[in-house]
Amino acid sequence: MNSRLLDHEVPTQRETRLEFLREHTAHLPFFDRYQAGDCEAVWNDLQGLGPYVREDPFAADGLAVAYETMTRARANIETIARRLQEMDYRFYSWNKPVAEPVLTRPTGSEWPEILSLEEEAGPLPFSFRAWLAIGGQVELTGVHPRLSFISGASREPSTLERDLIFTDPIVIYGAEDIKRALTGSVCFSDCDSVKANCEDGGDPYILIMRTAGADCLVHGFLNVVYKITFVQYLRRAFAWGGFPGFAEPKWARYRPPELDVLREGLLLI
Repeated sequence: MNSRLLDHEVPTQRETRLEFLREHTAHLPFFDRYQAGDCEAVWNDLQGLGPYVREDPFAADGLAVAYETMTRARANIETIARRLQEMDYRFYSWNKPVAEPVLTRPTGSEWPEILSLEEEAGPLPFSFRAWLAIGGQVELTGVHPRLSFISGASREPSTLERDLIFTDPIVIYGAEDIKRALTGSVCFSDCDSVKANCEDGGDPYILIMRTAGADCLVHGFLNVVYKITFVQYLRRAFAWGGFPGFAEPKWARYRPPELDVLREGLLLI
């Protein structure tokens, strides 16, 4: 039976959140391991619980890990965005130039939107539920000669644009955009080609809800060559400085030195 905890909004402020979760379940061993640095193994173990993660005594522990993970993920994206600004990266939103990166935090409680999404699409994995509450909307699409392109946005096309190298900058919709795009599946981002304003029929990023527990598989990443969850997608995106398209082995010669600067010292998730 699902924990009654899942019927309540989890506080977004860290200390308040941990107090709230520990009132429900005093000991949070997965969270303690995560804090100690065992991040990847903890997520593997939580995902291995399958639907049981939604039951006591696991639910509070899983939510504690999920919210801490997405707090770190949001911080990493802010770090990458700041470094891109220092590299004179030109940001775009929906293929239109903007003065600064789109990093829109939830302005209030996202709890009603979370409940509405779950009512229409089914139980959200803890990972994405936590992202909606903390992460908000982010969009790092843009133009840089070695990192990313928007078709037709530069007077002189870069090598990336000429060779159609889609570097897939991080984009995650906000809750309202996800709700508008809902067609039975939870779509949270465009495919890599659409981000470059080159629609080639690629698949958008969709949560595969039938695997939802602590985390769930994502459809659309790297042409679905890899079985990868939402947390693993973020982990890989950070490993490539926010541009996971560079992970494609065939594009190794295009990988720029800027990636090392963008990913240096990012928080482990």
